[in-house]
Amino acid sequence: MAEGDPAAASRQDSSPTAPAPDGDGRRALVLFLLLWAIYVFTASARFHSDDEMSVFALAASLVGRGDVTIDQIAWNQDLGGGVGRALEDGRVYSKYGIGGALALAPLLAVSQLVPWAGAVGMATVLNAPLTAATAALLYLVGRRLGTAPAACALAALSFGLATFAWVYARYLFGEPIVAFLWMLAFWLLLGRSPTSALGAGLAAGAAILVRTAGAVGAPFFLPLIFAGRRRIVSIVGFALPNALALVAVGLYNAARFGNPLDSGYNPIESFTAPLGEGLWGLLLSPGRGIVWYAPPVLLALAGAPILLRRRPAAGATALLLVLANILLYAKWHAWHGGWGWGPRLLLPIVPVILVLALPVFGRAVAGGALGWGARLAVGALFFGGVAVSALGVLVDFNRPLLALLAAHPEMGAGVLFLTLNDWSLSPIPAHIALLSAGPVDLVWMSGGLAWPLAVVGALTVITALRSLAAGWNGAAGWPALALFSAIATAAVALAGTHATYAVGHLSPAGRDVAAAVERLRLVARPGDRLVVVGVGEAEALLNRLPLWLPAIQILPEAEPLTPLAEARLRGATQGDRLWLLQRSPHPPGEDNGVEARLDTLAYKRDTQTAGEVELTRYHVAPPPELTPVSIDFGDRIRLTGWAARVVDDSLLVDLQWLAQRPPSARFVVSVRLTDSETRAQRDREPTDGARPTDGWRGGESVREQLALPLPANLPAGSYRVQVVVYPAGGGRPLPVTGGDVATLGEVRLP
Repeated sequence: MAEGDPAAASRQDSSPTAPAPDGDGRRALVLFLLLWAIYVFTASARFHSDDEMSVFALAASLVGRGDVTIDQIAWNQDLGGGVGRALEDGRVYSKYGIGGALALAPLLAVSQLVPWAGAVGMATVLNAPLTAATAALLYLVGRRLGTAPAACALAALSFGLATFAWVYARYLFGEPIVAFLWMLAFWLLLGRSPTSALGAGLAAGAAILVRTAGAVGAPFFLPLIFAGRRRIVSIVGFALPNALALVAVGLYNAARFGNPLDSGYNPIESFTAPLGEGLWGLLLSPGRGIVWYAPPVLLALAGAPILLRRRPAAGATALLLVLANILLYAKWHAWHGGWGWGPRLLLPIVPVILVLALPVFGRAVAGGALGWGARLAVGALFFGGVAVSALGVLVDFNRPLLALLAAHPEMGAGVLFLTLNDWSLSPIPAHIALLSAGPVDLVWMSGGLAWPLAVVGALTVITALRSLAAGWNGAAGWPALALFSAIATAAVALAGTHATYAVGHLSPAGRDVAAAVERLRLVARPGDRLVVVGVGEAEALLNRLPLWLPAIQILPEAEPLTPLAEARLRGATQGDRLWLLQRSPHPPGEDNGVEARLDTLAYKRDTQTAGEVELTRYHVAPPPELTPVSIDFGDRIRLTGWAARVVDDSLLVDLQWLAQRPPSARFVVSVRLTDSETRAQRDREPTDGARPTDGWRGGESVREQLALPLPANLPAGSYRVQVVVYPAGGGRPLPVTGGDVATLGEVRLP
């Protein structure tokens, strides 16, 4: 029914909503595929925020190991990143809801089945179809409210391209998921049946799992529920899933933090912002004002009174959802949403605001005297919004903030506040200035094998536009089917090309990390664990890291380790083998506390160096009881105990030293496995240099453990374990009784 029809104007919410014409489903599909094609074509396929990595890490843990930790990005927590909370046992848990991770889990599972797919690239695909589906649902909502098809399509395209929804379709934040679920609930409730109410309740409950703040929106769907049939049954059907979602959130919190009301936020993260500051910031400020980053929302000022008069229940639901969320986040201490583009926290209500604007879109396509003014307003706000959103798409929002941080290092992450009220520092002109300087934040412009994505994406967009223009009023369904095939191909191509993008187009250190991870994929096995020391290149690590491999990223620390780092390392030594990934060269001895501590907790086997990265393998085994000996090396060092055993492809050796007098120099210990010849040998300073002999005090006892790699073709039988001690700079070995080689005993290889 066209906008302006007297029947539409007089229809009351107490009357049933007529089913949508058959053509509306096809038109919604074309809109969905068109926007999905554009989002894939303008994808970035990488992370831009720690929040994204938090969702990813939780999903990876769920898929790979069935736990809910985010230890993979533990370093972020130590830097004050605030993505979660670290407990005394060293485990880190996300402060965000589990719903986003559950939605992402299937994509990550697929990434593990496709050999060339990168998990990060696959993850960034999630919000593109969901945002496109939100726009399609906005079209269908408009049709159920009696708005003309062309007006509904214009509203859907305004949401998809002329607001910051386009930007966040490329990222892994939770707000696009909530926007989709709320619009789905809105559309279902317009069906006005108890079954529709139950479906809407499931959607709204799922939004609570993504963002607990979603519970604030659920009560404001009541006007639509009361407008339907069998109100009591509908209320129960809607409320029950929401109640179950809140119970699930409470159980999830209690399992992690021992308190159903504790979701992992810090005490300072609360609703403490001055209301006026938050309202100004979210609505009008140059840094985050919604009117600048989603100009079409201004149409709601004129459309809301009309919608409230014609469809009171739908208008009241939309208006209450909008006002409740604006007031809620205006009080949030970080109402601005942190580093990002536009008022990210308000994204879930952007399509709801455009529901309020539907009457204006209707007038714009209906013509007449009032139509010209509406057309001018809609056209100006649409194209202005597209231009602003394109800036957010083409330029990484971090770039101007990092440049500002370089100029004001004293402000740290708080440099964001400089952009909020200073028009000269607004991100919009900053992005205009950076656009010509490059690089453009599109994956297909990264080079390598990413160019097929540009070709497929361009063909997909062209096909979708042809479908929109030629098939809008026709019955031909093949354009949509062809488009679906093309967009599916483009989505898969996006996920696959990112593997090349991550390895071939990162910094040299990032390429080294990616290469080390590829090596790890070949040699790691179930039961292994990974410790990563140092911050940086996290994306290259996470992109191809096997999800079943527990990983802990921690900051470099000196001796003694902090209690948290100590707890993390002890947790990492619960398996059979452990891998250490760190920068090379790295500080030796006491300045490299993580490696020094691992040398006391596990048996270091060997190290492979690739560029700026070292990958070291450890065996983890309980320390054995030592065999007492008394072997003097010179007149200063005595070996008082030893043990050796075969584990996998290594000989694990324990040595207990006693400094009779402080050694005057640094010495190297050579451990050898021999029969008639030397079969294996490992030369290193005690504890791999963490405790050099020239630092030993008289009477001090030092224990070390190491793994001696065994040749693959070594025959079974008995072999002697021998030790030689010689100066680190070269020279004659320290004498022992009978020469300079001490034979400790024998071991038998099976």
